[in-house]
Amino acid sequence: MNAHTSFVTLTLSLLLCTAALGCSESNSTTFDRSAMLQATVDSVIIATYADFETRSQALEQASQDFCTAPSQNTLDTLQEAWSTARQSWKQGDAFATGPYRENPYRVGPLIDFWPARSDAIDEFIDSSNTIMPIDIWGTVLRGLPVIEYLIFDPNAGDDAILAGFNDAGAGARRCEYLNALTGDVYTQAQVLRRAWANDGDNYRGEFIDADNTSETFDSLHAAISELFNRMVFAVENIQELKLGKPMGKRSGGKPQFDSMESRFSQRSIEDMQAKMKQNQRQIEQLRRDLQSRDDAIRKALETMQKRLET
Repeated sequence: MNAHTSFVTLTLSLLLCTAALGCSESNSTTFDRSAMLQATVDSVIIATYADFETRSQALEQASQDFCTAPSQNTLDTLQEAWSTARQSWKQGDAFATGPYRENPYRVGPLIDFWPARSDAIDEFIDSSNTIMPIDIWGTVLRGLPVIEYLIFDPNAGDDAILAGFNDAGAGARRCEYLNALTGDVYTQAQVLRRAWANDGDNYRGEFIDADNTSETFDSLHAAISELFNRMVFAVENIQELKLGKPMGKRSGGKPQFDSMESRFSQRSIEDMQAKMKQNQRQIEQLRRDLQSRDDAIRKALETMQKRLET
């Protein structure tokens, strides 16, 4: 753990002590921790998943439009729709908890199993295996990274992408697969948003009612701890996997560029920035909720936000 990650961890620990445990007995009785959780869940988590649902629907439509008439214009629109959906998804990736990673949902790997395994994808396209229903296939053959591989080529460029989809033999199968993939991402986005929504499966209630009816958390402390742990993990995940592994940290200094996230679209840095931006949003929400608390806590939040911006 480097100095930046250590600083983030210590700051979040300070917040956890204040928000979850109520370290100062004189202040703890005046601070509504359930209301803080509700604001974070509603204004940050559910709002982000609702945005991703909208973006993934637009991606599905762009895929259908492209396959109806493959051209540079429709490919540009499709690539932009993918990038926009990806941006939204990576923001939601900052709080990978609950339905994101737990059964019976476990939506995260279905949407974002990375890096894309190009050999497996090519083998599937070249095979005679049925494409539908898409949910019979594993995570290697589903999700945003697979779509990325099909519509971006950093080496041969857009001409190669268009040639593949316009091919008289394989083009139709590529389009069937692409449409199945984008439709599946949109379906999983709906599942994730509804799993959290209070008019759906109400995982939201597991957090904000942690002191009462929650079956997941036995206290508000446990619920708040989970959110903070996800924020810390997001920072460490960037350090270890998204930066460290491609740069050779796990291979004796030999770069492993094939392990880069979003390498075909060349937006690996944007993915990391999106996740950190969402951490900043959560911090800002906490700062608003804690504005009546001790000045030292608010200053720690402000300092952490500045560090994340750099």
